[in-house]
Amino acid sequence: MLADALLAPNLNRATVIGLTGAWGTGKSSVATMVVERIASAASIVHFEPWMVTTKESLAAEFFAVLGQAVLPSGDKKQAQLARSRFYRYGSKIVGVLAVGAKAAGAIVPGASAAGEAATSISSALDLAADGLQARSTEPTLREMRQSISEDLSKLKKPIVVVIDDIDRLDLDEVRTTFQLIKACADFPNVRYLLLFDREQVFHALEGSVNNPQAFLEKIVNQVFDLPEATTKQRAKLLDDALSELGLHEGLPKQDMERLSIVFDEVLLPGLQTVRHVKRFVSTVRSLLPGVIVDSFRNIDPADFLALEFLRQYAPAVYAVLRDEQAPAPGGRVARMVHDEEWPQMVADRRQKAIDDLPEPTKALAKEALDSFSSASTSESAAHAACRFETDYWRPVYFGFCDARAKIKEADWMAFRSLLDSKKSLRSWLKQWDDRDLRDRWVTAICARATELSRLQRLKLMSALFMWGDAHGHEETSLLQFEQHEWSFAVSFCCTAMLEATRDPKQRIELLNQAIRDSAAMVAPSLVVGMEGERQRKDGWGHWAQREDLTGLIQDLGERMTGEVRSGGVWSHPDPEKSIHAWIYVAEKEKDAWFDNLPDDKHQLAKYLNHIVGSHMDDKNLSNWRVEKKLLQAVRDIDLSLLTEKGHWARQHLLDSAERLKRQDRFFESDENEEEETQAESEHPVNGDDS
Repeated sequence: MLADALLAPNLNRATVIGLTGAWGTGKSSVATMVVERIASAASIVHFEPWMVTTKESLAAEFFAVLGQAVLPSGDKKQAQLARSRFYRYGSKIVGVLAVGAKAAGAIVPGASAAGEAATSISSALDLAADGLQARSTEPTLREMRQSISEDLSKLKKPIVVVIDDIDRLDLDEVRTTFQLIKACADFPNVRYLLLFDREQVFHALEGSVNNPQAFLEKIVNQVFDLPEATTKQRAKLLDDALSELGLHEGLPKQDMERLSIVFDEVLLPGLQTVRHVKRFVSTVRSLLPGVIVDSFRNIDPADFLALEFLRQYAPAVYAVLRDEQAPAPGGRVARMVHDEEWPQMVADRRQKAIDDLPEPTKALAKEALDSFSSASTSESAAHAACRFETDYWRPVYFGFCDARAKIKEADWMAFRSLLDSKKSLRSWLKQWDDRDLRDRWVTAICARATELSRLQRLKLMSALFMWGDAHGHEETSLLQFEQHEWSFAVSFCCTAMLEATRDPKQRIELLNQAIRDSAAMVAPSLVVGMEGERQRKDGWGHWAQREDLTGLIQDLGERMTGEVRSGGVWSHPDPEKSIHAWIYVAEKEKDAWFDNLPDDKHQLAKYLNHIVGSHMDDKNLSNWRVEKKLLQAVRDIDLSLLTEKGHWARQHLLDSAERLKRQDRFFESDENEEEETQAESEHPVNGDDS
C-alpha cells in the first residue's frame, strides 16, 4: 500500500506519506522493503536529519540533499538556471523561517523562526546562486516555486525522499523539518516518506502551533499506522530465535520449567517490540560463543537470559550483582567479620537498586532476580547446572568467557582425561603446592563433582588421601580461607564427591574402597570425623547417616589410637593434624590422654615440639589456655627434651597464661563494678551518707 501511494501520479503537488509507530515497531524495516519495491520506478533520496548537529545545518542539508536529487548537472545554461532557481528559492525560504514574517503564514502555516543563525544559511545559499542570476531581477517566491515546479514536472522518474527517525530529533529540529517539507510540498514529482512516532511529533509541535494534528494533516497527505507486534507474534519470534541458539537442548525437566518462567515472566513482557527482541537476541548470540566451550555450556540458560535482560534494561541492578563479586571494603577480613550480616546486606543492596527503577521495569527486574534463587535439588546439583548464584560460575557470567571460571574448561577436560587414564595423579597434585591454585581446583571439584564417574571419584579420593597423609604442617594466615589448608582441601573435595554419589550405601562402599586403595589413615579420619562432628552438632550430616559411620569410625579410631599410643604419630608429616584426626574418631580416648600429659614428660615434650611448636612461624597465633597442672608441668619440664620449636612452645604457653591471667582480672574488675553499681541502684543511700 505504501509503495502504491508513493508511485501514484502527483502532477500538481508533492505527495507526503507518513508511516507512524512507536519506537522499535519496525518503521525502518518497512521503509527498506518499500524502497526495494519502488527502486526501479523512482529515484530514492535518504535524508537523515538526526545526523546533522544543529537546526541551522538541518535546513541547509535538506536543500542540499533535495537539490542533488532533483537538479540537472553540467554547465549548460539551462542546468545552471534550474540550480539557480532552486537554491535561490531555498535561500528565500530559510530567510522567511528566520524572521518569522507574516508571509510565512501563506507558505508555512504556524511557522516559527528557525533561529538567528538561519540568516547565515540564507547567505550561504545566496552565494551558491551568485553569478547565475542577478539579485536585482529576483522573482517572488511564488514565481520561483512555479519555475521549479515546471522543471520537476519534466523528470522521467519521481523523486522519493525518505526521512527516518524524525522522532529522534529535539523539539526545534522536529518543527524545522516539517516546516521545510511544507515549504517544498507543492513540488510535483516529489514524494516524501516520513517515519515518526505520532505522539513524539505532537509533543514537539505543541509549542509552535495551536493544533498539531491539523498542522500535520495539511502537510501529510496520507498516514499509515504501523501496528505493534502482538504478544503472540513476539513470543514466536523470540522462541524461534532462542531455539535456533540451542539453549533448550539437553535441559532436564526442572531447568526447562525455569527457562519457561524466565521466558514468560521476564523476556516476553520486557521485550515489547520487534526491535527489542532482535537486539536482545543479537546480543545473546554474540556472547554465547564465549561461554560454550567444547560443547560444554558454562551457563544455565535461564540464569543467563535473566542476567542479560538485567544488563540491558536494568543496568543499576546488574551493577549491584557485579559489585558483589568485587573485594569488600576492608578485604577478606571485613567479609569474614560481617559474614552473618552479609546475606542481608546483599538483599538490601539489590532491593535498593530495584526500588529506584521505574515501573514496569521494577517488577521485571524482581522476577529476574527471583529466577536466580529458585530451588535446585541440592547445592551440588546447582553447581553442576552452572547456576548463577554459585561462587564458581559467577565469574563466567560476568566475563562472558569460560576463562573466568576457577579452572578453564580445557584444564578441566584434561583433568578428567587424566582420571580415566592409568597415570598417577602425583604430578598433577604437585601444582597444589600453590595454595591459590589449590583453592581454585578445590572449588572446581566441589562445584562439578557430579560430572565425575564413580571410577573417577574413586581414583581422585584415593590420591587425595595419600597426598594428605604425606603432607606437612601448613600455616594459615588470617587473610586466608580455611580451604587453603590441606586438611580442608581433602575434606571438601571428598565430601562433594560423596554427596554426588546418590545411593547412600554406594557412598560408604566408595569411601571404604578409597581408604583400602590408598592405605591412608589421617586424611580419611579427618573426612569421616568431620562428618561425625557435623552430625553431633547439627543432628545431620552431608553424606552419611550416623549408623553408616559407626563401623568406619571404630576401625579408623583403633588404627589412630595405636599410632598415638606407640608414639608413631610424632613421626607423621603433620602430627598436629594427626592428633586432630585421632580426636575425631576416638573422642573417648582424648580426655585420658590429655589428663596423663602432665605426668608423662616425654609425651609432653613431643606435644610441645610437634603440636604447639608447629605454630612458631604463625604471626597470628592467639593465646593458648591450659589447665594449671599442665601449665606447671610445662614450667618444670626437662629443657633438654625440647627442640628449638619446643622451647618456643614452652615460652609461648607461659606467656599466654600470664596474658590470660591479666585479662581475666580485668574482666573480673568490670564485673565487680557492675555488681556494685547494681547494688547501689537497688539500695540508694541518702545525701548525708554519701
